[in-house]
Amino acid sequence: MLSLEQRVDPRNTALIVVDVQNDFCHPGGGMARSFGAGIVAHIEAAMPNLHRLIEAARAAGVFIVFIQSIYDEQYLSPAMLDQKERRGSKKICQSGTWGAEFYGGVAPDPGRGEIVVVKHRFDAFSGTELDSELRRRDITRLLCCGFTTSICVESTARDAFFRDYYTAIVADAVAEFDLDLHQSTLKTFNRSFGPVLTVDEILAVWKRAEASASKTA
Repeated sequence: MLSLEQRVDPRNTALIVVDVQNDFCHPGGGMARSFGAGIVAHIEAAMPNLHRLIEAARAAGVFIVFIQSIYDEQYLSPAMLDQKERRGSKKICQSGTWGAEFYGGVAPDPGRGEIVVVKHRFDAFSGTELDSELRRRDITRLLCCGFTTSICVESTARDAFFRDYYTAIVADAVAEFDLDLHQSTLKTFNRSFGPVLTVDEILAVWKRAEASASKTA
């Protein structure tokens, strides 16, 4: 079993930032328009921890991938269109719209080698270049954060496990419209797929590694 230090080793770990977009996160976004502005309250509460995690990952030299959903109808299967209609959801994350843009100051820094992977399904591996981008960088461990816990984060994290990555979800840097779904997702993932970690646990490891490197420099 891997130690925590091994699970978050910056040399072979990637941070996967899922769907931090206006339509999912902003009180004026598509999900809030469909289901009420209060639906994003838990997401807004998680944003400070998400920012802390991203900045610490940058300082530690961790490879960061920003996942962006684009749900134009031309990309959706009949099954996905049927589900959208069943839920009564309005159009969200349409190409070139404010709703599809990244939210709250979360955005990739290309100068650091960070990339955007565009997806058209809940799972960020499905039909995308994510797997190949990770493997060509010898990434074997993933930390998943972003929104929402029980849909796109969980779908992506489970598929990562099925593709043989050591995968963890960062509990306080993800959020869900429904707190019960958030908690049950984390409980199930921790039992069957990979550990559920906190931002503070991860940052403590990276800080110790930085301090150790400074002493030997």
